[in-house]
Amino acid sequence: MEKLLIAVNHQLTNSQISELPHYEVTYLRDENPGLFARLGACPADQNELVALATEFWYFVLERKYEVVFGPIGSPALMFMLGQMAGAWSQEAAAHPDFIFSFSERVSVETPKEGGSVVKSVVFKHLGYQCGLTSYETYDPRGCVEGRRNRGSRPV
Repeated sequence: MEKLLIAVNHQLTNSQISELPHYEVTYLRDENPGLFARLGACPADQNELVALATEFWYFVLERKYEVVFGPIGSPALMFMLGQMAGAWSQEAAAHPDFIFSFSERVSVETPKEGGSVVKSVVFKHLGYQCGLTSYETYDPRGCVEGRRNRGSRPV
């Protein structure tokens, strides 16, 4: 069973979890609350951001997570992690895949007694998409399904 690190703010929905039956799931906020908090409050200073991205990258590698959902943080942090993933793929046979959930925003109108209507927005989970991986490991069928079909770490 592959190890999956959830590094986002919210609990996964039942729909999201149902697509991840082959993974041992760990939440970063439970395993390392300090790192989780620092990712959520990404620094603006470039040197601090590089240090944070490096700390997170090695946290993932040292604990041998094969897949990471997220992480929280700024687009600049994700860009730096993408660069690290690209550089790492040149030096090693395997590195973690990063996945992101995508959804459809659906408006729901719920009638109430007396004729009023409550409007709300629900995000309907549509699947996962690979990100921050090298071109060699990208699978157009989707990251989760692609990993399941490969049966092993990316090469």
